Amino acid sequence: MTGRSLVFGGDDHWRDRHVVVTGGSRGIGRAICGELATRGARVSMIARNSLQLAAAARECGARWSSADVTDEEGLQNAVRSLTERAGPCDVLISCAGLGIPGMVGDLSSDDIRIQLHTNYLGAVNAARAVLPTMVAQGHGRIVLTSSTAGLVSVIGFAGYCPTKAAVRMFALALDQELVGTGVRISTVYPPDTDTPGLAVENLRKPAVTQAVSGTIRVRSAAEVARRTIRGIERDRRNITMDPLTTVLVRWANGPDFAARLVTRRTIARHRQLDNLTGTVESAEGAANPYARTL
Repeated sequence: MTGRSLVFGGDDHWRDRHVVVTGGSRGIGRAICGELATRGARVSMIARNSLQLAAAARECGARWSSADVTDEEGLQNAVRSLTERAGPCDVLISCAGLGIPGMVGDLSSDDIRIQLHTNYLGAVNAARAVLPTMVAQGHGRIVLTSSTAGLVSVIGFAGYCPTKAAVRMFALALDQELVGTGVRISTVYPPDTDTPGLAVENLRKPAVTQAVSGTIRVRSAAEVARRTIRGIERDRRNITMDPLTTVLVRWANGPDFAARLVTRRTIARHRQLDNLTGTVESAEGAANPYARTL
């Protein structure tokens, strides 16, 4: 399927765009919702805590639906409820996440599991909840939140860093799947950000992790929100907040870029064959693997 890309231009970048934000009740997600609401977007917020979520939504004038991103069915139901009220999702911004610092031997199995399920699978679940409609309508943008810690290891975050690296690789692979659909993928790489989540992390960071963190300038949630929105407007695949992370992203994604140069002709030929042999099937939805869950 081909379609027009979601292009931002002029003074009304966001007016009447329906933006769904997971993790919208606090931190970076909350800051993004507030900023987009002032720009005329139709904002829908998703988070676990319904009391915090309702209060944040009132402040933003946004719609909301409570769901845990680790619950795939519950998240799909929340997205469906919001799109029935506000129309199809134009932009998904996946911000739900958490970090539990600690040396590996001090972390419980649940500590490791909840980070994997929330940070990585939560992002996957959110993307899968909006993909069918975006592909069908021929445009959309999915914004996934990785981290500078998804590019380099950080002592005391062995349970966290791999989950954010997984988000980056998921975004790269999904971007290849969606070529020609009009759906775009962006990945955000925030450094340490002044949020309630960071405050909780600081309570249990090992001393050596505190020392390393002390060398990094903490960004405000408002700054990360503004830079994220600017990156979306500029059609950036990778959205960074500082020069070091920009260099790290270019270095880390270099092998992927090289591999695409090698494989793109093979992929293009395969898609041409699919188009030639699957004309009848495509009318029934087989050429769109996401159509099964529409």
